[in-house]
Amino acid sequence: MAAYADEKPLSIGVRYCCAARFRGLAEAFEKERSFTKALRGYGIEDYRRDTTEITARLPSDAEARFLRQPRTLPVLAYAAVDVDAKGQPISYHLGCFASERVRIVVKGGE
Repeated sequence: MAAYADEKPLSIGVRYCCAARFRGLAEAFEKERSFTKALRGYGIEDYRRDTTEITARLPSDAEARFLRQPRTLPVLAYAAVDVDAKGQPISYHLGCFASERVRIVVKGGE
């Protein structure tokens, strides 16, 4: 996964899903061009973020190259878990944001 703004890279990451539960999800995503729409084919109409952990660290060589930033400039790294309506995990994300190009706002839960 990658995100851009004005053709500048903002983030890079990867999302993991259970292969047994979501067999063919990559193909469904390619067809739908939306993770949320692809999940509907598995009976998941809605999901929510359960946890997000954000830390600052130096980027790997590959991350710095992709984000077009110096290796000495920290990134905002994250690990996150999304769950379905029953609280069952559906995905695990790992990635990072170019710290000079983003602002992260965390709002209180329900």
